Amino acid sequence: MGDHDEVLDEYRSSIDNIDAALVHLLAERFKIT
Repeated sequence: MGDHDEVLDEYRSSIDNIDAALVHLLAERFKIT
């Protein structure tokens, strides 16, 4: 079960990074238009 939790934490952190990147890209796009 411990290994499973570690994998979930890795997925969660990578998803957070993707969300931050998407928000940044959207902000840049709206700033240009």
